[in-house]
Amino acid sequence: MNILPEIAYHPQQMADSLLREHPDRLRPLTTQELAERLSVSTRTIQSWRDTEKLPHIRITARSFRYVWEQVERWLAKK
Repeated sequence: MNILPEIAYHPQQMADSLLREHPDRLRPLTTQELAERLSVSTRTIQSWRDTEKLPHIRITARSFRYVWEQVERWLAKK
């Protein structure tokens, strides 16, 4: 089934559907949440972010968020 035309015509409905079906994959995680999910320290997450280009969203100078789907892709390449 090709859903690309469906996404083109109804992007908001598709996004809402994906969020309902997979809320953890789309909700940005805090550094603490990501560290717990990966079983590493928050310092390791900070190091990966700063030196190895872990995908992140900068909220403020000291606040970051991570989208699990992007982190999974980054880890697969690593």
